[in-house]
Amino acid sequence: MNIQEALMVKQDLKYRDFTIKLVPGIDVGRVIGVRAPEIRKLAKLLMKDDAERRRFMSDLPHRYHEENILHGYLLEMSKGTLADVMTDVENFLPYVDNWMVCDTMTPKLFKQYPDEVRRKSVEWMRDEAVYTIRFALVVHLLYMLDDHFDERIFAEINAITNDDYYVKMAVAWYYSLALIKQWSSTLPIIEGGQLEKWTHNMTIRKACESYRMTLEKKNYLKKLRKR
Repeated sequence: MNIQEALMVKQDLKYRDFTIKLVPGIDVGRVIGVRAPEIRKLAKLLMKDDAERRRFMSDLPHRYHEENILHGYLLEMSKGTLADVMTDVENFLPYVDNWMVCDTMTPKLFKQYPDEVRRKSVEWMRDEAVYTIRFALVVHLLYMLDDHFDERIFAEINAITNDDYYVKMAVAWYYSLALIKQWSSTLPIIEGGQLEKWTHNMTIRKACESYRMTLEKKNYLKKLRKR
């Protein structure tokens, strides 16, 4: 299978322009313009051909943004041992250069191994790379705010010093969902002003935008905004 040709056939120039606007700073020459459902279809095909899937995933770096999105979907769908999937994730992380790719690549397999993934995610949070840190945060907000919630992760998140916009937004995203799902554990972070001003206020904003937050809680959070 020629992956690039398969993607080119599905090119949508209007969606290409839309993608470029969504991902500031992306090299426009690396964007084909393929909608997510089409890339998912291709990922499902590759999941049926292990040799071709392995060949594609080992052929790094990819040329096109959509190839990276495809790689992310393959990681999301990955099966097999946790060790193998962790290796695949770590092999790809150095090539992740934007939020859109980062947010597609959270393996569903991780839900089955919360303790192991939690330990590894702490290492990622302590990394210097923007999208390695963001990846760890996305893993936590997707998979570890329900049955596998452990508030000890707050200390690691609060220790992140990288002030890149996409890291700070992921922290705010995480805490806004934590307020929704783990209100009593998370509220002291906000009441105590433990987050820097921008992240603190963005957390409140995102939480208040959710239909899952009661009006009473929203009104209380709004009083906690930093001026």
